[in-house]
Formats: sequence, structure tokens, C-alpha cells
Amino acid sequence: MDLSTLDWGSVPDYLAVFGIMGGIILGLRTWAKDRREQREQDAREREEQATGVALVVAYCIPPSRLGSLQRALTCSVESLAGVPVFDVNLKVRYVGGSNLVPPSLRELCFESSVITGEKSMRDLISIEEWPEIEYHMRDFTWELEFTDLHGKRWRRLPKGMPLLLQ
Repeated sequence: MDLSTLDWGSVPDYLAVFGIMGGIILGLRTWAKDRREQREQDAREREEQATGVALVVAYCIPPSRLGSLQRALTCSVESLAGVPVFDVNLKVRYVGGSNLVPPSLRELCFESSVITGEKSMRDLISIEEWPEIEYHMRDFTWELEFTDLHGKRWRRLPKGMPLLLQ
């Protein structure tokens, strides 16, 4: 086979091929960059939204009969980010092993219409209502539900991040 008789094309043909290939490569790179930037922006928005709800915290301090320590069951919900939350519902359950705790104190429910950074929900159940036994933090568990500024409903348990309900 004699290679000298083959038609190798002209310089304009080569330039057209390289131009088309370069355009396709440039288009794909631009498309990939735009997708990456969109994913990063979506992740930032999700993080900003989650940070606000991640800083909505609840805690329960068990009653104590010792000296100046807390003499009531203290339950509190706070929005540490300063972002208001609405329709707050805190369910506290006594999961300890004592049969002396009456059924009326085994599950308690606290509600508030709005909580902001300056305002917290705090309720006390007086020590007189609790039997004289030793209580620990592990004797109580809670479940918190609230609505954020965007109207989304969240649930938070003692461990972990809030979970979106809707």
C-alpha cells in the first residue's frame, strides 16, 4: 500500500476538526463546572437550614433531694441560633425502673407556640409530686417536635440531628 497516494486532507480540514473537538471539550468542562457549583450551593443552603434547626436543643434535669440542687424536674427547650421555631411540642418520658413513680408522671407533654433566641420554654414539675427515690439523667428521655421558619416540621431525639418529618 502506497501512502503517498492517500488524500491526507488540507490544513483547513485539520483546523475544523480540532476546533470542533475543542468546542466539545470546552462545553463539557463548562457543563461539569456549572453542575458542581450548583451542588455546592445546594449543600450550603441545606447546611444553613440545618444549622438553624440543629441548634434547637432540649434538655431535662431530674429532680434531686440533695441540698441546694434542683428540687424539681426541669425541662427546657432553647433556640441557640436565635432563629424562631413554632408549634414546639416536648414529650418527656420516665424510663427508669422504679414502680413508685405514678403513671401521671411517666409521660409529660409541654407545648409552646413560639421560641426565639431570647425566649426559652422552661417548665418545672415540683419535687413534691415525685416519690423519694434517686433519679438520674438516664431515667428520662424526651422527644422534641417543632416547625421552622420555612414551615417544615422537625423531630429531634436526645441523640442525633433533627429529622425532617414532612
